[in-house]
Amino acid sequence: MHGAKLKQAAESAGFKNVQPLLSSGNVIFESSSKDQAAIEAKLEKTWPAKLGFNSITIVRSQKQLQALVDADPYKGSEHSRSSYFLVTFFKAPPKPLPAKNYYSSL
Repeated sequence: MHGAKLKQAAESAGFKNVQPLLSSGNVIFESSSKDQAAIEAKLEKTWPAKLGFNSITIVRSQKQLQALVDADPYKGSEHSRSSYFLVTFFKAPPKPLPAKNYYSSL
């Protein structure tokens, strides 16, 4: 995703200080709204109108992201280009696996 187009799309939705992160499709922005679901819905309507594609959008606050960084499960480990920490977010909590499944039989 081209960062300039992503930035323009988010700005057109009314968000301020929009900063795309590299070519990841992630964006940092400011919003007067604190309603994450409403922000997600607004952006999900913006993508097809401005960029021509649909995408699930997940919004996390600066406070939530900072708590994630602070909870680094690998404290003391060195992070570099060859060793780094990846995080995946879910729109909703994943459903638990059934008690009996393929993995429990291994």
